[in-house]
Amino acid sequence: MQYKILKEPMAMLEIQLNNEEQVTAEAGAMVYIKGKIEVKTTTRSGGGFFKKLKVAALGRQSFFVNNYVAREDKCLIGLTGPPIGDVVRMSINARCDLIVQSGAYIASSTGVILDTQ
Repeated sequence: MQYKILKEPMAMLEIQLNNEEQVTAEAGAMVYIKGKIEVKTTTRSGGGFFKKLKVAALGRQSFFVNNYVAREDKCLIGLTGPPIGDVVRMSINARCDLIVQSGAYIASSTGVILDTQ
């Protein structure tokens, strides 16, 4: 998986996926797809129904997310966030807790769990 952050005409995340690689993105974040990419819409991972509902209601994130899975090499997907704001990469690990603005999440590799504070 490779990515680049484009800044013109608006901040956008462009991700190149090879066969069987996947990315999870906020519902409504997709701008374009190029290549064979399967889209699977699910509820957020981690926690039960009420935790997912809390993230959707209090965190102003969608109750659903889209998992984009490449079915061939060199597929492209363009993702963006709210109209006002920028796109930045944030590295996280198992011991990393970040507090970010509501609605700031656009996409992540699999296994990232969102919650509200």
